[in-house]
Amino acid sequence: MGLPPQRTPRLPARQRGMATILIILLAGLALTVTALGVTHAVRSAQDKQVTVHAATHAQAGAWTGVEVFRQYLMSVSEATLEALAAGQTVNISLGNMALGAVIVQNTVTSGTTRRVTANIRNQDDAARATSVIQAVYQVTPGGATSTDSGLPWSDVLNIYNDLNMSGGISIRGYDNANFNVNGNVSLNNASITGIKTIQATGDISIGSGITVTTLYSNGNIALTGSASATTASALGNINVASGATQGTLNANGNIVITNGSTGTANALGYITASSGGSHGTFTAGSYLTLSNGSLANANAVGNVTISGWPTLTNTRSKATVTCPSQWWTSYSSILAGVSASGCPTANVTAPTPVSISLMNELQAFSLTQPQVDAYQLQGSANYAFTYADGHIVVTVANISGITAGSYRIGKIRTSYNDKWGYLCSDIDGSGYCKTECATVTNGSCTGTGIASVRKICQGTWDGAECIAYSNGTWTLVGQSGNTVVAPGVLWFKGNLALQSGFFRNSVIATGNITTSGSDKVAAVNYSGYALTCQNSTFTGLYPSNFCNTDGTLANSAIGNIGLLAGGYVDGVYSGGVINLGASTEIFGSVIAGDTLLTGGSSTVHGYVTAAGLGNSTSNDWTGSLTIDLTNLPAGYDPGGVPDMGNCTSNCDGSSGSTAASAELLWSRYL
Repeated sequence: MGLPPQRTPRLPARQRGMATILIILLAGLALTVTALGVTHAVRSAQDKQVTVHAATHAQAGAWTGVEVFRQYLMSVSEATLEALAAGQTVNISLGNMALGAVIVQNTVTSGTTRRVTANIRNQDDAARATSVIQAVYQVTPGGATSTDSGLPWSDVLNIYNDLNMSGGISIRGYDNANFNVNGNVSLNNASITGIKTIQATGDISIGSGITVTTLYSNGNIALTGSASATTASALGNINVASGATQGTLNANGNIVITNGSTGTANALGYITASSGGSHGTFTAGSYLTLSNGSLANANAVGNVTISGWPTLTNTRSKATVTCPSQWWTSYSSILAGVSASGCPTANVTAPTPVSISLMNELQAFSLTQPQVDAYQLQGSANYAFTYADGHIVVTVANISGITAGSYRIGKIRTSYNDKWGYLCSDIDGSGYCKTECATVTNGSCTGTGIASVRKICQGTWDGAECIAYSNGTWTLVGQSGNTVVAPGVLWFKGNLALQSGFFRNSVIATGNITTSGSDKVAAVNYSGYALTCQNSTFTGLYPSNFCNTDGTLANSAIGNIGLLAGGYVDGVYSGGVINLGASTEIFGSVIAGDTLLTGGSSTVHGYVTAAGLGNSTSNDWTGSLTIDLTNLPAGYDPGGVPDMGNCTSNCDGSSGSTAASAELLWSRYL
């Protein structure tokens, strides 16, 4: 019996199109996930942008609070500073900004210096954001906020006598440029950039759109136009008629505000504000009046009078508070030591004890007057020019290639043409060198005397006089841009007029100095070794007292001077007026013994001093003056000036009293 036949297994039926459908479903799912992810990313980016925008507004306000609180710490008394305790809240304001500072820590570091840590909080309602910065300050209270510049050459600008400026001044490359004036300051129709501080022993009057960080006056301060100051302090009164926003005003006298807004005003006298602007905190040692506008905090030892229906948040008076009406509601609280007159009843407390903390009395600013005497520097000159017996006399010292001594300056004969500007022992009636170049052989001078005659000055052409003297005035003329006189220190007895050319010299005159044309003057230390010791115009002539054998410049204080004018004659000051005209550029410090005048477009790469030792009464600046302290060469010190008999007291730059200070050490966001 045979086996049954085997059945062939049946293959499963094929699934036609199922894989394709699955792939399509997966691809669609992936696209859906991708689209949702992109939508979420866009929404997240939008939320981040809104958050960053809001946070930026809040953080900017918080940083403003950091600076306002720093100024608050510097203005309070030692007792108030000592009383700041951990957890205490200090309300600070600037215009419409309401800020808060919570004290975290207040410790003594040394003496009266304290370290104050505070959390500065700003809530920006419009942006719906809040920012908190923890700031650490080092604070030194002052029994007096005295200011002293120390040595007379220590700041960028030191001006004695009045300053009237209708031109412009710009300072570049100096973060703390101080402008010190021993007299009154009037800056109107002018422009100022780069000035941090203006200090004056007289009044300060500023108009136009001038903005200065700090003003300090022993007299009165007047701000008009759109002038503004971060801090303005006056031993007299402050009058604000400017439409700009002021930071902090401090006055031993009174403060009157008729225009614009003010952050903080402290006066030992009265304060009146009728500007209609937005103000922060006012504290008056006498009465306080407000009409129109808004004021966050009004504090007065005397009466507080409110009129015109302004907004006044908090009012505190040790005397009487007078309100505009019993229906006036634009306030939060009123405290009066004596009575409240015509005020609503809500949140009004009177009589009640009220304590008012006033600012410390401001002390007078003083400026040490420098001694500028060109005669004291004659012995340090490489070329000293005097006029005697109808001739120019040049006394040479420390010049390589020329024996020290006195010479005449004249011309020589050549086979081509006469050439001027040579030193010789004597000259004839026609101005030729008598001995050194009596004859010419093959185009060269021959004769006895010094081995070779030396040319020290180049005029507009070889035969032109580059140095002339007439009626007490020296005139130097050369080609614009070309070196006129051999490098070194030049000294002139009398007045000096620089008319054109490039003078690679420290230039000193006992009289007045004027510039015209396109003059350039480069002090020896500013020029440096190569241009002083290896000059190509006067080959081999260089000041040996400046040129070291190792290829370096021996910097001397006199080499920092660009221009210096004025000196004493029989105890009476003579000259000292420097007048910068046309397009003048000075690479060195400018020191006028009397006054500085500007009438053109001038640039000084150094410090400027006008010592006020003569008979002039004001420094009139009608032109523009730029003080450029960027990229100063090594070895050049704009404040390094040789002693001319000035240092009789305060030679270390110390001050008789300690000024209040508050410095931000570090900060962080919380």
